[in-house]
Amino acid sequence: MPCQITTEEFPTHQGASSNLLNKNTLTTCGVLIGSSTVVASVGMVALTIPAQMSLAAGASAGLIYLGDRKSKGLPLVPSIKVEKPQPAEV
Repeated sequence: MPCQITTEEFPTHQGASSNLLNKNTLTTCGVLIGSSTVVASVGMVALTIPAQMSLAAGASAGLIYLGDRKSKGLPLVPSIKVEKPQPAEV
């Protein structure tokens, strides 16, 4: 004899057909997940901006330093020694 399940044994308010997943619950969960995603993304931006600003400030200072050396006629790399040309002997 096949097993038959009647609705009298398992009412519709139990198990998978419960009213827990209604519109209000799903909307609340969606809002919570969305807001936590926004908070996490703001946190990531707040962590990366100081590093990005430090990198940009360092690059700017380095370029200013190299421009100053170039304007003075010095080599860009300080460890390279440029010999001054000797005046021609007559």
